[in-house]
Amino acid sequence: MFGDSFTRDSKVEFEESWGFLLEQYMNEAGFRVEVMNFGVSGYGIDQAYLRWELEGRSYHPDVVILGLYPAEIGRNLEVHHLKNWGLFEGGNAYSKPRFVINSDNELQLVNSPTLTPAEILGRANSLGELPYIEYDSLYLNNLDDFKMKSWRIFWIGRLVEANLSSNRFNSMDYYQYDDLYDLNKEAAQVALKIIKKFGDSVSRQGARFIVLNMSQKLDIYHLQHGKPLRYTPILEHLEGEWTVVRTEEEIRKHPLEQLFVVNDGHHAPLGSRIVAEVISNYLKGERSFSRAASH
Repeated sequence: MFGDSFTRDSKVEFEESWGFLLEQYMNEAGFRVEVMNFGVSGYGIDQAYLRWELEGRSYHPDVVILGLYPAEIGRNLEVHHLKNWGLFEGGNAYSKPRFVINSDNELQLVNSPTLTPAEILGRANSLGELPYIEYDSLYLNNLDDFKMKSWRIFWIGRLVEANLSSNRFNSMDYYQYDDLYDLNKEAAQVALKIIKKFGDSVSRQGARFIVLNMSQKLDIYHLQHGKPLRYTPILEHLEGEWTVVRTEEEIRKHPLEQLFVVNDGHHAPLGSRIVAEVISNYLKGERSFSRAASH
């Protein structure tokens, strides 16, 4: 399993996580299965793929599951973790690799290996001078959010702003922009190319690649009120090439307050259990997996 905190299931007890339950359900059904969870909170699809290349592939798995959470599509466009306070306003001094699409329409990795905190701090006196900031779309597309304003000096000022407007201080709202899912724009194009690179790498090693869709709370709310998933074009594109297992139809049958942690967007135990049931039911019915796992 690769992905972000929705894959790691960071808000529930280990025995309630969908990875733990997936292994349990498969073993109870007679399959000899070990589930390894490589999910990391805050990861983009790019970091999940790189972790597969650096660590995951050495375990020679039979099945690789990419937990797709829509916020990951936006994180692919980040270099610096600026969505909370930023480097010079109490944030951390770390950066991440960033895939860009070059003139040959191929993925190219920048900021790899990543700069050390000392290198970052030594090169910049402001956010606009950060190394590779020209590739950080979160910063470039929201410059006003990163201006130092008088009320932001004080904690209470930031708290008031976070509750009165949609900006980088309100992380639950920040990745709700529909532009991220437009197939004609950078975010979707980069995400699809990374997923293809990921899936091709897994396939070359002889393993099965599965994209597991895990919708965020807002999208389940939309579905329950008759609106489609905003990132349907991305899912439909992926379904043309990879196995995509979708959890939203089962999850939408239940009240939001039972599915997600209160005042948080992550799965509560019920949400995690439904994810485990959906993916285990798929795997138990998938013939090629059944033959491999039963030996």
